Amino acid sequence: MPSSAVPALRETTRVSSHNFTLALGASELTPDLEDALFEAGCDDATPSQSGRAVFLEFDRDAPSLREAILSAIEQVRLAGCAVRRVVTEDLVNAAQIAERLARSRESVRLLINGERGPGGFPAPEHHVGGRPLWSWGEVARWLRESRVAEVEADDGSGSLLDAINSALGLARAEGSLTDSGVRRISGLLGERVRKTLAP
Repeated sequence: MPSSAVPALRETTRVSSHNFTLALGASELTPDLEDALFEAGCDDATPSQSGRAVFLEFDRDAPSLREAILSAIEQVRLAGCAVRRVVTEDLVNAAQIAERLARSRESVRLLINGERGPGGFPAPEHHVGGRPLWSWGEVARWLRESRVAEVEADDGSGSLLDAINSALGLARAEGSLTDSGVRRISGLLGERVRKTLAP
């Protein structure tokens, strides 16, 4: 090799560790299920059960959170189990909203009821025991856009988890993702969603 020749530099992909939890479509954590998950590649996850719900908590090395979650979903499906959702800490009640904003509960109640501020407070995502729960991401976006309070913008992970959970919900509702369903979410998640979520 001539002394002037310089070896080509290989492009390296930066990998970091991502922690997330998947709720599985199984009601019991059996030894057979644990073995199947391990053999499918989920050896970086800790399985657990709470009531009739089974969870997998991952510490996965990947170039991005999206790649980490989608590869985990794919492996769970290879193990013969469905993924119900990615567990998030996004849901908050009115008291938690008040705490995050350092406001009184009464102040938040007035915002929710439209008696203060511009109105249009986000609708609750869920109700537990008759009590409403809101998506903090949606509330924070409304607070910023309505200039009611200064709240840090989402780093993108909340939107990603919402998109993945929407895709999983659509798959459950339809039994499988149709082409039109894939098109609706492919802009957010990329083409890999077709391979990962489709049967």
